[in-house]
Amino acid sequence: MRKKFFITFISIIFICFFAYDFSFTYSKNKILNSNVYRITKEYLSKGDLKSNYNLLSENEKNYLEALRYYKENNFEKASGLLMQIKNNATNDTLLFYTNFYLNQCEKRLNEYGNFDYIEDAFNIMAKYPVLSNETDLIWQMTSSVITDTNSKKKIIVLLNNFLEKAKGLELENRLKIKGFIAMIKMSSEEYGESIYAYYDILSQAKKIKNPEVRSKIEVKSYEYLGNMYFILDDFSTAIKYYNLAISIPIKNLSENAISKYGSYVNRSESYIQLKDYKKARESSLETEKIIPYLPETLSTGVKIFRYKNLLLLESRNNNFEKANEYYNLCLQLLKEDRGGAFINSKMYVELAYCEMLILQKNYEKAQKKLNILLKQDLEEEWGFDTSIYLLLLKIYKETDQTENFFVTGKKLYQAEKVFNDTLKKDYIEFVKNSYILDQLKKQEKISRIKILTLGGLTFIGIISIFFGLIKIKNLNNKNFIDSLSQVYNRKYLDFLMKKPLKNPLSSIIIMLDIDYFKYYNDFYGHPAGDLVIQKVAKILKNSLRKEDIIIRYGGEEFLIILKDANIDIFKEIYNRISKNLYDEYIPHEKSLISDRITLSAGATFTYFEKNFDLKPSIKKADEALYISKKEGRNKYTII
Repeated sequence: MRKKFFITFISIIFICFFAYDFSFTYSKNKILNSNVYRITKEYLSKGDLKSNYNLLSENEKNYLEALRYYKENNFEKASGLLMQIKNNATNDTLLFYTNFYLNQCEKRLNEYGNFDYIEDAFNIMAKYPVLSNETDLIWQMTSSVITDTNSKKKIIVLLNNFLEKAKGLELENRLKIKGFIAMIKMSSEEYGESIYAYYDILSQAKKIKNPEVRSKIEVKSYEYLGNMYFILDDFSTAIKYYNLAISIPIKNLSENAISKYGSYVNRSESYIQLKDYKKARESSLETEKIIPYLPETLSTGVKIFRYKNLLLLESRNNNFEKANEYYNLCLQLLKEDRGGAFINSKMYVELAYCEMLILQKNYEKAQKKLNILLKQDLEEEWGFDTSIYLLLLKIYKETDQTENFFVTGKKLYQAEKVFNDTLKKDYIEFVKNSYILDQLKKQEKISRIKILTLGGLTFIGIISIFFGLIKIKNLNNKNFIDSLSQVYNRKYLDFLMKKPLKNPLSSIIIMLDIDYFKYYNDFYGHPAGDLVIQKVAKILKNSLRKEDIIIRYGGEEFLIILKDANIDIFKEIYNRISKNLYDEYIPHEKSLISDRITLSAGATFTYFEKNFDLKPSIKKADEALYISKKEGRNKYTII
C-alpha cells in the first residue's frame, strides 16, 4: 500500500514539474515567436521597421504603422492608432508593447508619462519571464513619471508590486529594479532606506556568477553611494566611491560606458567643488572618451552634463567667453535630450549659467532667472530650492539687498531644517536595522558607513559663508526646540521677545488648548498623551503658513503667532486646523463634547512696532481661550 502511494506521489510531482516546464517553455516561445515581439526588438536594437512579416493581423499592421509614426516623431498619430489597438487587442504581447509606447507618446507630448499605461504594462510583464526581465523598458517607463514627491511614492509602489508578482525574474534584474527604487528614494531624501538598499544590493550581487553582470551592478551601487556623499557636500568621499566604481573592470566597451557615465560626470563636478580644476579637466576628458560607446539615448545627456561642468569650470577661471560657448552647446543639446541619462538636466544647466552670471556681476539677469527657476522648483518639487536660495543670497549680499537677504536666509534655514530633520529620521530608522547591516559587513567586508556625521552640520556649514545670517543660524540651537513636540519652546519665546523688528508688524496671537486632556491622560495613560501632543503639534505645523510661528507654551497648550494676518487669514487657518484634526481622528472616549480630540482657541489682534512685546497679547489670548472653554470648548473666541 505504501509503495503504491509513493509511486503515485512521485508520478504527480513529475507530471506537475513537466506541466510547469511545458507551460514555461510554451509561454516563452509564444512571445519570442510573435510578430509584435520581433518587430519591436528589431526597432529597439537597430531602429529598423520591416514589413516582410508573414500573416500580420489587423492589429499587428496598425502596431507597425504606429511605430512608424513614433519613429517620425508624430506622437499624436502614433497614440491614436495605439489606443485603437488597446481597445481591441486580446494578445498580451501586443497589449504590453501598446501600453509601453502609449506611455512614451504621453511623455513626448506632455513631458511626463501615464501611470495607468505603466501599471497595465507591469501587470502583463509580471506574467511572462521573457518580458519581466526587460529592465531597460521598465526604467524608461519609470523615469517618465518621476516628477514630484507623490509621483515618486506612486512609482515605488508599482515597482515593489512588480517585484512581488514577476515570474522568472533573474537575480541581476531583481537587483537592478531594487536599484531603481533606491535611487528614487534618494531623490526623495529618504537617505537611510536608500543607503541601506545599496549595501544590500552589493551583498546580493556576490551571488551572481557572471562577472560582467555582477560588475555592472556593483558599479551602479558604488556610484549612488558616491551620490549620497555628493548631496551631503562630502566631495572627497564621493570621489572615492566614484573611483571605486570606475575601477571595476567591464570588458564590453559599450556596457562599460553605460555603467560608468554617471560616476565620470559626477566625479568631474566633485573636483570642481573642491576647486581642483586640473583634475576636473582631466576627469572631463575621460568622460569624453566613453561618449562614443554610449547609445544616442544616453550620449546626449552625458554631453550636456560634461559641457555643464566645463561651463562651471571656465566660469570659476573667469573665462566667461568660453563658459558661454559651453552654455550654448548645452542649450542645443537640451532640444534633443529625452531624459535617458539624467533627469532635470535643464535645471542643472541653468543653475550653472546663473553662477556664471553672478561671477560676471550680471546680478539683475541672474536674479530674474533664479526667481523663475525657484517658482518652477517649488511647484514641481524637484528639490533644487537650497541651491537656488544660496545663489540668491550671494546676489543679495553683493548688491546690499538687506531685506531680501534675510527673508531668503530664513527660507534657506527652513529648507535646510527639513533636510536635516529628514536625515535624522532616516538615520534613526537605519540604526534600527543596524544588526542586519553588521551581518552584511561581516559577510561581504563592507567598509564602515560614515553616516554618523550626517546630523545637522550641513545647515551650519552653508550658513557660515554668510556673515549676516548668524542670528538665523542660532535658531538651529537644540535648546530652542521642545523635545516632545518638535516645535519651539518657551526659551525660544524669551529669545523672540528680545529680538528687534525691522518693520512694524500686524499679527494675531492665538492660545490653543487640547480639550479635556487630563481625562485623556487618566484614561489612556501618559505615553498615549505624549503621542497626542506630538500628533497635534504636527497637525498645527502642517496647517500654518511658512512665516507663522508655533511654540509649545506648556503641557497641552500651544502659542501661535500669525504674522501679517487679518481676520480672514485667522479664520482660514483655524478652519484648516479643525479640518486636519478632525480628519486625523484621534479617539477620545472621555471627552464631554466629542468622540475625538478637539481644540479650544483664544485669539487677539496686536500691532508690534519695535519688538515682539508678547506678554500683554498672551494674557488677552489666554482670557479669550478661557471664554472658549467656559462656553463649551471646541471653538474660538477673539478679544
